[in-house]
Amino acid sequence: MRICVFSGTTEGHELSRFLAANGVPAEVFVATEYGAAVMEPMPGITVHEGRLDENEIAARLDADTLLIDATHPYAALVTDNLRTACAKTGARYERLLRPTLRHGEGETVPDTEAAVAWLSRHPGKVLLTTGSKELEAYTAVENFAERLYPRVLPSVDVIQKCASLGFPGSHIIAMQGPFSAGMNAALIRQTGAEILVTKDTGATGGFAEKLAAARETGIKTLIIARPREESGRSLAEMQAFLREELGLAEERKQTAPPRFPLFVPLEGRRCAVFGAG
Repeated sequence: MRICVFSGTTEGHELSRFLAANGVPAEVFVATEYGAAVMEPMPGITVHEGRLDENEIAARLDADTLLIDATHPYAALVTDNLRTACAKTGARYERLLRPTLRHGEGETVPDTEAAVAWLSRHPGKVLLTTGSKELEAYTAVENFAERLYPRVLPSVDVIQKCASLGFPGSHIIAMQGPFSAGMNAALIRQTGAEILVTKDTGATGGFAEKLAAARETGIKTLIIARPREESGRSLAEMQAFLREELGLAEERKQTAPPRFPLFVPLEGRRCAVFGAG
C-alpha cells in the first residue's frame, strides 16, 4: 500500500512524524512554501510543494493508494478535488479532521462575504486573523485601509500582496504563530482593535487563544463558520486506524522510573526518602 498525505500544517506534520517514527514511507503534499518549511527532514517522508488541481492529483494516485486528507478545515475546494481524484482512480480516501472547539462566544457568520457585510455595518478597528488568501474581499469594507489590521505570514509574496491591495505598512502584521492569548491581547491593545475576526480553526489552530484574548480585552469577536460539516478521524483516531491497517506495533506506554531509598542523615538518625532514579 502506498500512502499519500495531503497536508495543511499541524495535523499533517504530526501524522508525518508518526509515519516516520514507525518506519512507514509516505509522500506528503503541501501547497505552500510555508507548509514545506515546517516539515523537517524525516526518514521515509518525501515532501512535494505546490498546488495541484484535480487532474494533477489523480495522476499521482492509483488503486493501491491510501490518501489521507489532512488539509485545513476551510480548504473545502481542495477536499472536493481529493475526493473526486480518489473516486476516479480507485484510491482509498480518509479524512483527518481537526475537531471544532465548542464555544458560545461572539457572532458567527457563514462565510467571508457575510463577514465583510457585517464589518461594513459595525464601526471600529479590526484585528483580522484569517490570513491572506481571501484578503482581497475585505477591501470592500469602507475605509478598510484605516480600519483593518491583517495578520499574515511573514513571506515576501504575502506582504507584497497586502501592499498591492492598499494596506499601509503600519497596518500589516507579518508574524508566524503559534500565538498565545497574551500575544493576541497585546496586538489588540497595540492596534486599538475593537473587533477580532477569526475562523473556527480548532484547538491546534489557536482559536481558543483568540477567544481568550477577546474576553480579556473586552472586544467583539466575529467568527467565520466552517464551510461544511464533515466526518472524519482525529489525529489520535487516525494513528490508531493506521496501526491496525498497517499492522504496526502498539505504542509503548512509558513506565515510571524505579524508586529507590536515599538515606539522609537527620540529627544522627537515618531517614529513607523515596525518589526517582
